[in-house]
Amino acid sequence: MSNEPEFEIKFADTTFYLRILTAERKTYGGGWRGEKVTEEISGRVQISTDPDWKGDTDFGFVKVRGRKYGIEHTMTRLAEDEYDRRLSVHLEGSRISQWTSLSRYSGGYRNDQGQSVKYEAKAYNSLFEIEKDVLTQFEKDNPDWQRVSIRRLFEYERDRKAGEARQLRLEADENDVKAAEWQKRIDRLGA
Repeated sequence: MSNEPEFEIKFADTTFYLRILTAERKTYGGGWRGEKVTEEISGRVQISTDPDWKGDTDFGFVKVRGRKYGIEHTMTRLAEDEYDRRLSVHLEGSRISQWTSLSRYSGGYRNDQGQSVKYEAKAYNSLFEIEKDVLTQFEKDNPDWQRVSIRRLFEYERDRKAGEARQLRLEADENDVKAAEWQKRIDRLGA
């Protein structure tokens, strides 16, 4: 997959760069008791103010309260039931989004000094809302994006399994040759 941005969205005097990533797949259950396996597949997209995906304010930024900030996140679109579950356990007034980023430690929001913006900072809420608005616009402009993300996951898994199968066939061929060599030695011994 290319590292190049696939989409550009202009918002708040800033160009945001986006690309669709391979979907995330989680499985639950299927333990030793023969439980049913549940599969959850969530589309992912990368968003950045920097076309190099580093959140570097020298290459792209959004202004909040007169200061430059860079945004760089890999965002996962929550499945509807996961969104509803999370929403039901949050206290009123808490931020909840249909998007989540589990990798806040790498990327996220950065100030013009390259430092991560802390959750408690005043700018954090504004950056969160801007990012959410850009992602909403992205979904509106690209309603089929999740199918693309899921297809990339399926293609990746197909190619991975096909590679494993090729490797196993190669190993089987090598083992057939070795088995034939052992048979020749057995034949030479006679009955």
